[in-house]
Amino acid sequence: MKTITVMGRLYADAELRNTNNGTEVCGFRMAVDDRRTKETYSFGVSYWGKAGAAVSPYLKKGTQVCVSGDFSWREYNGSKYLEINAQSLTLAGSKPQTQQSSYNQSPATPASEYDDEIPF
Repeated sequence: MKTITVMGRLYADAELRNTNNGTEVCGFRMAVDDRRTKETYSFGVSYWGKAGAAVSPYLKKGTQVCVSGDFSWREYNGSKYLEINAQSLTLAGSKPQTQQSSYNQSPATPASEYDDEIPF
């Protein structure tokens, strides 16, 4: 069995599709940086079934993920591409900048409001 585990960030939002027989598949592309060589590698990922459908709303551009699964090479126009058939996916790291600002956060209560309530 050929197994690979990679951690990287999504190029674009994931796309959820259905096959002809109704099976759900979440597809996305991710970039992985090699710190030693300063190169960036690209991987195509397919995450099948209900697990892929459940995680697809969270897979937005810039999201950091860790993916494990079987891999295969695909050739297109003379170039080789590594495709991963994910068996597990973990959301990692922080939210992308575009998502952090969209969450509603209540403003912090000023410390002066609590000064009278301190029992000592």
